[in-house]
Amino acid sequence: MEQQGSINVSEQLEYLRTMISTLDNQISILVRGMEEIQRATSILKEDGIEGSSDVKTLIGAGIYARSSLKLKEKLLVPIGSDIYIEEDRENTIKRLQKNFEEVGGSLKTAQERRDDLAMRYDSLVTMIQQSPQKSK
Repeated sequence: MEQQGSINVSEQLEYLRTMISTLDNQISILVRGMEEIQRATSILKEDGIEGSSDVKTLIGAGIYARSSLKLKEKLLVPIGSDIYIEEDRENTIKRLQKNFEEVGGSLKTAQERRDDLAMRYDSLVTMIQQSPQKSK
């Protein structure tokens, strides 16, 4: 019976470790997403940047095409699976700010969940360490 309890505790520890690792990966992705949104927002907010005539655009397989960038004109903004709309600069900035807040909320939730799982993991480890050892 004690061996069954030991297996359950081991399974719980492994499950918690896996969940923490999964959340760490999700948190990392969300942080990178927020950084990308911030970069795009700051570029769009910069009044001195109107565009560039020498931009290299990846078309696939490591092949680039020369293109031009015109930030004062309408921008193509993704709204779904390979679906884009044309949107002016101000509305795009508003959309990015809203996305930033939504991703920030998801990040906060993921961090809270991770903290909860880490606390449960630490409690379980402490319980194991404090359990009386049977002498043989």
